Amino acid sequence: AYYYVYAAVYQAAFDTVEVKSRTRDLVPLVFAAMVVNSVAPAGGVPGAALFVDDAVRRGQSGPRATEGVFLTAAAEVTGLLPLLLLGMTYLLSRSAFEAYYGLAAAIYLAYIVLQAVVLLSGLWAPRQLQAVVRAVQRGINRLAARLRRPGPLAEDWVERTTAGFIGASKAIARHPRLLIRTLLLAIGAQVIDLISVWIFFLAFRQPVNLGVLAAGFSIGYVVAIIIILPNQLGMMEATMILVYTSLGVPAAATLLAVLSYLGINGWLPLLVGAIYLRQLRAFGGKH
Repeated sequence: AYYYVYAAVYQAAFDTVEVKSRTRDLVPLVFAAMVVNSVAPAGGVPGAALFVDDAVRRGQSGPRATEGVFLTAAAEVTGLLPLLLLGMTYLLSRSAFEAYYGLAAAIYLAYIVLQAVVLLSGLWAPRQLQAVVRAVQRGINRLAARLRRPGPLAEDWVERTTAGFIGASKAIARHPRLLIRTLLLAIGAQVIDLISVWIFFLAFRQPVNLGVLAAGFSIGYVVAIIIILPNQLGMMEATMILVYTSLGVPAAATLLAVLSYLGINGWLPLLVGAIYLRQLRAFGGKH
């Protein structure tokens, strides 16, 4: 259910930037992207390229698809805010709030604001956006020249790419209802993920209340986002264990529940994704 709703977030984001897609067609890409990002961790860029490549193959705009993927990522982190607020409120009520929790939350909020600025840069600062895109073009072409290869980006690439991003930014501004729909679906995906953790606690006969559950899950998620490490190196799960045990949940039950959640949420989808990846035609592949 979580991964289907997550694919629906992509579909809603693509609708917002006026890129046509269907949720059922995006589900395989969601799983395949997990595999690609695990094999070549680079901030999610390889996985994002799968979605952009698929959109271009369907005759859609590459820059707008890129903006849609970025909107999905922004919606995902924004969708955690209600759970983070609930968790922080519970920690304060229990006098278990630590200064580094607040610092992590502040960095997280700044990250969300930065994403919003990037998403709407085509609307707010088109000249600055064009300057950034042009700098990227020069950097890539210079690297190609050093490798004695022709520059892969044509002269009009900057204008076409900038126009695509500006169009996507304007589309976001034109479709506030679709943007709200994207955010609501992202919140729904986070809630389903939280329910998954709760079910694992029940499986090991260790019920926890909603405040405890939200605190450990949301802070673990925040730490995994703000600490930039390849594949996160289990930072989310380690933080969840730390928070849950600090709130009085027995260590053994916490360890079993969180590691089981990691297996289902982190490793099992890779097996599914490996199957889907072989079936996709991305980057010139065949069925």
